[in-house]
Amino acid sequence: MSEIDDASPNVGVVYNGDGSQGLPYFSVFFGEEIEADELAFTAGVCSEPGTPVQKEATSYAIRLLMEFFTRIGPELILSQYRSMLQRIFRHIHLNLIKKWPDLGGLELSVLATNSSTGYAARSGHGNIYLFHDEMAKPLFPQAEGPDVPLLGTPAWQDSEIVETPLQAGDMAILLNPSAAQVMGIRDLTMILHRAPEATKASLFLSAIAERKGARGPLSAILWEVPNYQGAGILTEEGLGEAQAVELGDEGKTEHADQAKKHWLNLWRRGK
Repeated sequence: MSEIDDASPNVGVVYNGDGSQGLPYFSVFFGEEIEADELAFTAGVCSEPGTPVQKEATSYAIRLLMEFFTRIGPELILSQYRSMLQRIFRHIHLNLIKKWPDLGGLELSVLATNSSTGYAARSGHGNIYLFHDEMAKPLFPQAEGPDVPLLGTPAWQDSEIVETPLQAGDMAILLNPSAAQVMGIRDLTMILHRAPEATKASLFLSAIAERKGARGPLSAILWEVPNYQGAGILTEEGLGEAQAVELGDEGKTEHADQAKKHWLNLWRRGK
């Protein structure tokens, strides 16, 4: 079992909120040296909190998920993933009801994978896509309207757990509601054809979502499935680029803005 890290070298992050009360997303990479049924990667995205109550609830959910996966994740085996996601969503729901009864609900999408299978759960309008065989496909139907049951509300019921096979080179894309409402199959497929590396694809995704009028701050996590049989993955140089964009270093951010304009020009020409 490799040392757990909070960022894989093949992860791209999109986030344009202020993050002052904590980030509304997380990711944990468990390394390349894992057994076939061990947890390989997990990530989640929430809607951007607007009120102080929503900020507290979102921070609670992200901290709980991070702590759970970093402590318990290495002990899980494949047969437990489905029930694990059901239990943790139910636990978050019950605590939201108890601690923040006037919250109005939490929108949350979570993905947990081993080396060959992904398990996804969702509450709200976000979505998770898988880019496989040159096509991006949603794991959930697009949620429409204001009456979608949310975690922390009486209408919520146990989340549907979606299971999907994974292969080396596939890309998982987790979108918060703002991103999911403007990014569709065509956009994501085109992005990953033109920018197959997660860090570059994240810049492209951000530029297009903003161009298409995404309402509210964007959060997205992109993860390329490594070859767990030993093929190489992205270089440390690529990892440095991803960290610089996420941390908001002034010089690197300017470079990221230039890259986003480049990807946006490509998208316009491809329309």
